[in-house]
Amino acid sequence: MPDQRKIPEEVQERIFLLREAGVDIPTIRKILAVEFSSMVTWVYDDIHNLAYRHDQDKNFDAQNFVTLLEQYKKDDPDFFYITKINSLTNEFEAAIWGFSEQRLSYSRFGDIVVFDNTYKTNRFKMPFGIFTGVNNHGQSTCFAGALINSESTESFTWLFSSFLELANNHAPQVLLTDNDNAMALAFTRTFEPFGTKHRLCLWHLLKNVMINLTSKLGSQWKLFLKAFYECLNELEISDFLNKWNKLSSDFPNAAEYLQSMERIKEKWAGCYNKGVFMADMTTTQRGESMNNLMKGYMDASTSLSSFLSAFMSALEARKDSVEFSKYKEISCNTVLKTSSPYEKQACFILTEYAFKKTQNQLLDSLSYKCEKIR
Repeated sequence: MPDQRKIPEEVQERIFLLREAGVDIPTIRKILAVEFSSMVTWVYDDIHNLAYRHDQDKNFDAQNFVTLLEQYKKDDPDFFYITKINSLTNEFEAAIWGFSEQRLSYSRFGDIVVFDNTYKTNRFKMPFGIFTGVNNHGQSTCFAGALINSESTESFTWLFSSFLELANNHAPQVLLTDNDNAMALAFTRTFEPFGTKHRLCLWHLLKNVMINLTSKLGSQWKLFLKAFYECLNELEISDFLNKWNKLSSDFPNAAEYLQSMERIKEKWAGCYNKGVFMADMTTTQRGESMNNLMKGYMDASTSLSSFLSAFMSALEARKDSVEFSKYKEISCNTVLKTSSPYEKQACFILTEYAFKKTQNQLLDSLSYKCEKIR
């Protein structure tokens, strides 16, 4: 009954503490069920409403958010942030931030960057963007977080310019995004002058193909998908074009959509990018995995004043994962598979992730025979 669902004060304090640590409501509910099993008379909505009201007490306005960012800057001089506040209405429009460890990580692993802004904080209807790379342990690493109030060309131009400022104008070699016209135009204004290449995320590309063509092709869908993957895996340009033209002729219902893809084929087709270093990041699954990590620490009830705390908690979780990888490398013995001095040297200077890739390439090289051709 409603009068029996009052949450005791000690339980409320526990809920607030867990929220500050970035724990989502479903996980809080499970923790309380174990910790206060004999006292539980409340339901999920009671916990959600309590957390929501608590967050509302600290609800967001532009000045509070800027003050919080300034405090982080005082605590860490290398913390970087830029905010965009409407000068007329004083409304918050955008922000980008990066902690000192993130900036250090970018200086080491910033050759290839994935930008993904698919995660939205439902309560504020604001896209949350993450700039992600991969470290020398093969793990996704976050370079910067961002919030924007719209997905327009102007918003992305401001965001990309601000990221370059955060990176001291050290642009990545490749920026990987989804196929968004506003984002593409912003790229040409910001990253392109630095020589950065813009490539498209195959994960989003295939998702859009499925959305646009599944119903049109009907029973032919599986046959189409098989032929489509053959095009994606083709590394010779002439063979790719032949297979692509055949794909359009064999599936006329898909021809119009395939034509729109063909206009930007240099951004996604493997045959046009086999010489481009991608650091094992040919899809934005790196960005997706980082987004999934963030979702574990924030949900629709998270206020923006609590947003940075949740963001930091997610980064700490990823940092722990990196430290654990380092520990495993120290405690594990490396097995050499050849007598090559190159492999022996690599095992001393590379991480386990990088060494295994080098080792596999070395083994593959033994399958080839070299002859001098006159």
